Amino acid sequence: SKDLTIDFTYTDAQIAGLNVNSLKAYYYDTVTKAWIALASTVDVVNKKVTATTNHFTYFVLMGDPQATVELKDTTGKALVDGDLVKTSDSFDIYIVKFVGTKHFKRLILNPDIFNSYGHLSWSKVMTVTQAVQDAFTPSQLVMEIYANGTVVNGKVFKLTSAPNTDIGIKYWLNITSAQFETLGYDWDSIYKINHTEAGQGFYPEGTAITG
Repeated sequence: SKDLTIDFTYTDAQIAGLNVNSLKAYYYDTVTKAWIALASTVDVVNKKVTATTNHFTYFVLMGDPQATVELKDTTGKALVDGDLVKTSDSFDIYIVKFVGTKHFKRLILNPDIFNSYGHLSWSKVMTVTQAVQDAFTPSQLVMEIYANGTVVNGKVFKLTSAPNTDIGIKYWLNITSAQFETLGYDWDSIYKINHTEAGQGFYPEGTAITG
């Protein structure tokens, strides 16, 4: 007797080649024999698409092909691994990562975290278009390292953050390698972070994620 909200989750592998922001839930109309789009909201951080429906039937997620975008800043300079990027209308700064044909971005949560990395410089933050920023896959996976670059304990954490805040939550992925891949995580997306970011209260630890 009323509309229902339904959530659909996805992995990066499942939407490879698609523009994540174009994802929508569709239902199959058995009369017209066509897929009909529902008004949908995409949560790229939690990899979830939310839609509203007034009946149950077959549903599927579909999206537009990822447009070919030149990975350059607004001055035409090509982006490389480790560059810092932001759009002109946002304060959010991301550090980008290139692994073969894969492109990842990770949000630097606040200025204190930024300043804890001696090799990062505010003067080197590059401005990019929204299309270029969207061409990078968001990464939430991190691993802590010592100052000499060696891994602290081998634990992989998933970081989350609420919009417009400087505090997030970290969740230990207490799972096997096989479960890691089954759940749609990508080893190449893991970023290495220092102790300041990992242990100074920016990310209180939540309940571990288990298989």
